[in-house]
Amino acid sequence: LVHLFTPRRRRGLRPKDSLVRGYQLLGLVGSTRGASFDLEGLRATLHKMEPLALLSRRRRAYMPYLYIECLLLAITGRHREVRAKAKLFFEIDARDRLTPVDVLDRKLLFGAMRFVLATIAMSRQDARCLDDYEVLDRVGDLFAVGSRIGRCLFYRVRGEETRARELE
Repeated sequence: LVHLFTPRRRRGLRPKDSLVRGYQLLGLVGSTRGASFDLEGLRATLHKMEPLALLSRRRRAYMPYLYIECLLLAITGRHREVRAKAKLFFEIDARDRLTPVDVLDRKLLFGAMRFVLATIAMSRQDARCLDDYEVLDRVGDLFAVGSRIGRCLFYRVRGEETRARELE
């Protein structure tokens, strides 16, 4: 009730918006923990995200949870499971047109998931990583840099030093 009687300029975020922002923040925390290979922190973040994720299994709100779960699976070497969950991630994104999502948030999440897939493929010397890197080039400058580094590593590991130097 306090929210209803407080002047609009002093209200702050609506409860729903606060929940969404908190969930987004957990996604960013999970990304940071994944990048630093903090498995316990990543598991704890995933656990905190579960209540909202369980309520939104077929909506875009489930996508940050799927991304963090894929990050944990990738770090622990469960690559087949990552591919299956990533497929669900992209299906939800293509199908759900009702859930509002900020364009930048969607772009970052989409690029991060593609980067996980590309990194797994590159580490296994699977040429599919080149397709993922092509997609990352179109997502934005931040991911284009990672894409270029990934391609360099891919070619270097294969012994194609000339191609790797062309990308530097």
